[in-house]
Amino acid sequence: MNAKLYSIRRHPSIIVEFVKAHKWKDIENSCARLDEKEALEFISSLKKTSPYQGNQNEESKLNRLCYVEDWQKKEIRDALSELLKLSQDGIIHRKDWEWALGIIALNRFGKLNDKSTAIGIGSGTEPIPFYLANKINHVYATDIYRGNAGWERAAPSDFPENINDKEHPEFFNRRTIYSDLINKLEKLQLVEPLDLRITTKTLDTMIDYFSIDANWDKLDDAYKKTHPLILVRVRNLLFTSLMLVFQKS
Repeated sequence: MNAKLYSIRRHPSIIVEFVKAHKWKDIENSCARLDEKEALEFISSLKKTSPYQGNQNEESKLNRLCYVEDWQKKEIRDALSELLKLSQDGIIHRKDWEWALGIIALNRFGKLNDKSTAIGIGSGTEPIPFYLANKINHVYATDIYRGNAGWERAAPSDFPENINDKEHPEFFNRRTIYSDLINKLEKLQLVEPLDLRITTKTLDTMIDYFSIDANWDKLDDAYKKTHPLILVRVRNLLFTSLMLVFQKS
């Protein structure tokens, strides 16, 4: 019932079909068509009112949305290469962009040194904690590695015991995380203004979450190359990655 009410709130016009006792499957199909139409109309309007093209030659801003043009920027490609995430087949995924821009930000502010400490929230088995472990003093990688059946693939229960050959008597310590990291933070501010523009080329990459993102790992490389996973539509909403870099004031 909640799903039905949500669909009606999203598109009140389907009340007519609901009242006429149409099959719910047909009503869902109507909603899906309306969702796609609404998203495409929004993209079309955005292209006309706020056209924006990325510049490959200028230094990457840090606080902004993900652009498809970023995979042509040298500093981003270099960061992806360091992470072994630069696809030779031209496959593009917004998660790789998040990691790459994070590395660029740390480099710009001189934080990749033996005086720095980092914490990863919901780290799973992502490459960033491993990368940082070789660059800075200490890395806390946290996640629900046990008792989280729905995310077993992203955060396997045996991961803490199989990181490396070193002994790890304790993998998560709330006291030390607070004393070493959180309690040392003073007021934070963005290192630069937030830019919420999105490029026209990126708008053209929109894909449907339910048909692609949920099954991403099962798709063949040829399909992934033609459907970069950057701008994702979930019903009539659009999602992409956003980077926010803060600095202590």
